[in-house]
Amino acid sequence: MADVVRIWQPWTRFPRSVPPAFGRVAAELQGPVFPSWINGRGSPVINTGDPINLINYFIEYLLREKLSVPAARIDTASFDDNSAYAGSLFLNSDIRTNAFALFDQLAAQAAGIYVRANGFHRFININDTSPTITATIEWEDVQEPPLIRRTGVNEIINQLFIKHSYQPQYGAFVKLTEFNNAASKTAIGETRSTEIECPNLNDSAVTSLGTLLVSAGGAIWAKTHIMMSIVIPLFQYAHLQPGDWIDFGTSFDDHIQPPGGTSWQGGGNPEFLIENVSVHDQAIQLQGITVND
Repeated sequence: MADVVRIWQPWTRFPRSVPPAFGRVAAELQGPVFPSWINGRGSPVINTGDPINLINYFIEYLLREKLSVPAARIDTASFDDNSAYAGSLFLNSDIRTNAFALFDQLAAQAAGIYVRANGFHRFININDTSPTITATIEWEDVQEPPLIRRTGVNEIINQLFIKHSYQPQYGAFVKLTEFNNAASKTAIGETRSTEIECPNLNDSAVTSLGTLLVSAGGAIWAKTHIMMSIVIPLFQYAHLQPGDWIDFGTSFDDHIQPPGGTSWQGGGNPEFLIENVSVHDQAIQLQGITVND
C-alpha cells in the first residue's frame, strides 16, 4: 500500500565548481509549506504558506499530499492535540523508508503514537494529562478475569542519552544529550539507563522530549505504570481502537482493586491508553497502560 515516499528532491546551485575530492555536499533547506487546509488550526494558529516544522502536521501533510488520503479519513482533532509540542522537525534527503514506518519513527520522537485503524489515521499524544474517556468498562461486561499489574523497577528509565543532530553527509550523529531524574534514582536506589536515536529532531525538540520522558517531575519513563488486559463483548465495545482512553467503573472495586489503591474512580483515577485491540469471535481483547498515574 504505502511505498517509499519521496518527500522532495533538493537542488542547490554553487557559485563555483566543487572539486571531485570534496565528496558529498550537504545544504540546509526549508522544507514544504502548509497548504490551505491548515488555516485556523494549531496553537498558535497556523496559516497557508507557513513552513511545516511540527511532526504531527508533517505526518498529516504526507497523508494528504503524498498518499492522497481523503480528509474524511484523517482525525484532524487528534493531530491538532499535539500542535504545541516544542521544537522543530529535522529531515534529510537521505531518508528511504516505507511511509508508515516513517510515521511510526517520527511520532515516537514527538511523544506520540501514529495509529491507522479501521481506515482512519490518528496522532495520539501520550502526554495528554486530561484525556477524553471513550468508554468506562463495568465489571458485568468482563468475560474473563482481567490481567492487571504494575510495572516493576526494572522497567524504569531514569537516565536517558539521546543521540541527535544527524549529519547524512557523514552518516553519523554529532550530538549526545543526557537527561536524568534524581528523584527516581533516589526512590529506587539505582540508575537505570538507556540510549535512543532521534535523527529527526532539532536541539530544542530533543530537550522537550528528554524532559517529558525522563527528567521532569512525574516523567513518563521514570516511574511505574499499571498495565491491563481485559476481554469484553464485541457488540458493545467494537468502536474502541488503539489510541482511545478507557477507565473502569466502581463495579470493579468489590472484585479487583487498583494496585496501591481502593477504587477505580477515586482520586487519581487510573486511565488506560489502549495499545492493542484483538477481536475473538464475539469478544474483544484490549491491552492498555496508564501514563499519567
